[in-house]
Amino acid sequence: MGDTSTWHILERYADAENGDLHVKGFAEGYAGRFFELVTSCTGIVSDNATPYIKGVLAGISPLYIAQKGGFNRF
Repeated sequence: MGDTSTWHILERYADAENGDLHVKGFAEGYAGRFFELVTSCTGIVSDNATPYIKGVLAGISPLYIAQKGGFNRF
């Protein structure tokens, strides 16, 4: 079945409001089941995530990365 400890989910939104709306729908419908699956994974999130998104993801203690000059720097 392959490596089940690594997940890659890339989501981008037109703006912060659309990001919050999407994550709100996710939080209300799927977050509980999703977070049960990712307990052994590391989340990596752009540091420009809104406070709402950071709050939803706080339970998985993600690593926040910054974009500098169009590049992601870990």
